Amino acid sequence: MGRILSANLIGVCLAALFFAIGCGQPRRMLDAPAAALIGHMPRSFVEVRATSWSFNHQRPWQQRPGPSRETIGCILPGGLILVTAQPVANHRSIELTRMDTKVQGQARVVVADYEANLALLKPTDPQFLEDTQSLSLAPDAATGDVLTVLQPRSRGSAIPSDHPVISIEVADFPHRSRFLVYRLHGTLSHREGHFSLPVFKGERLAGLLHKYDSDTQIMDVIAVPVIAHFLADAENGAYQGFPTAGVRYSAAKDAQLRRHLGLVDGDGGVFIEAVRPGSPGDRAGMQTGDILASIAGQAVDTQGQYQDVQYGRMDIAHLLRCRFQSGETIPLEIIRKGERRTLELPLRHTPGDAYLVPPYVVDRPPRYHIMGGLVLQELTGSYLERYMKNGSRRPWNLMRYFYKQDYLKEEKRDKIVILSGVIPTTFTLGYEDLFNKVVRRINARPILRLEDVPKALKTPLGGFHQIEFEQRPYTIYLDPGELEVIHDQIRQRYGIPALSNIVRNIE
Repeated sequence: MGRILSANLIGVCLAALFFAIGCGQPRRMLDAPAAALIGHMPRSFVEVRATSWSFNHQRPWQQRPGPSRETIGCILPGGLILVTAQPVANHRSIELTRMDTKVQGQARVVVADYEANLALLKPTDPQFLEDTQSLSLAPDAATGDVLTVLQPRSRGSAIPSDHPVISIEVADFPHRSRFLVYRLHGTLSHREGHFSLPVFKGERLAGLLHKYDSDTQIMDVIAVPVIAHFLADAENGAYQGFPTAGVRYSAAKDAQLRRHLGLVDGDGGVFIEAVRPGSPGDRAGMQTGDILASIAGQAVDTQGQYQDVQYGRMDIAHLLRCRFQSGETIPLEIIRKGERRTLELPLRHTPGDAYLVPPYVVDRPPRYHIMGGLVLQELTGSYLERYMKNGSRRPWNLMRYFYKQDYLKEEKRDKIVILSGVIPTTFTLGYEDLFNKVVRRINARPILRLEDVPKALKTPLGGFHQIEFEQRPYTIYLDPGELEVIHDQIRQRYGIPALSNIVRNIE
């Protein structure tokens, strides 16, 4: 996966491009569109600086000021500012600076989609964007088009650089999502360390730079159809998000599998490996073992692609996520045991908190409950993030739930509650090294979500709290009479302000 554009990552390209600023190289002769872009640059963009909270998902009671992130905001009609979402994640405040007058102001987030990496901001002062020039979206790009990446500089100036579109494809986004990108090739120089950059086709906005890999010189630009879908959804103030089907599929090319499924030569489609309970696919009646043959009249091949009128062969993820809005219903054709059937798929977005293991936790602290020094949490992708960067230390018992959650039909839990660690006290001797254990029951009561923990603690068994795990030591015991003493000791020694945070995230 390419890396997010930042001062650190593009710094390695410092000497790659120079545009006659005292470097002894000829000044670039700007064509008319590029010159026009720079001409209205100060009135069409704002500098955005977001300060954030840093949440520690291993020590969930810890919060501290995080890094500041800078990016360029594109002024849109209606007094809105378009940015990539990652810079405003977990924000404490958002400061705006006009590039023409240098007037400063504050902004709030109207909507942020961390899967599509897009956000809309609105200044708190209604007059802040007076006399600015809003941008419009460009027509969809095609392979071979040349797009202009605009690299703003101080004092309202900018440096344009032109790059060819080498492909248009579905690419990986944050939190295991996939969306359409324009893939460009070229070098970017170090310009002010902005988190993302606007990209133009002529004088109109063609996308936002999403990733840049300085080694391969490949840029991924969030494509116009994704941005247009996001803006259309946000227009009425009730943002729903990009739709998902809630199914997992694989190629259906194996000859023996095809015979088993009753497929004949010429039958396309992909094999449905799993259907997430409660998902749109589940509501439509899809089942494991089905062959998904077509979506909204578009035939699906054995690789999970369809023939797009604009792009040619394209991943069906684009068809499902960007060609339709949440709330629409589209027809599907499936093959089940050799028989073709038509189903109606009610499209809707699946929020992160609806998953057994939420892929991310953003804009809120982690949920946790401390009892007798045992730190209990719900498993999330954010908790596992540091392990994903180091494969040799991955807790595979937890990774199983993250990667295989669609298959775990025997699981009746809403969330996976884990013992993430033990706070050392005089009462937890021998337990200090326990961590990453999945909690099954407390006092014989199944733990289906974090809210079940305080309820289970109301009824000790045989004078002790019994905590059962999936892994060794399988069961540990706590004396209820000692809990308050332990909790007082934790507060005094470690200064933990709250021993519990079980506020459910509402999406």
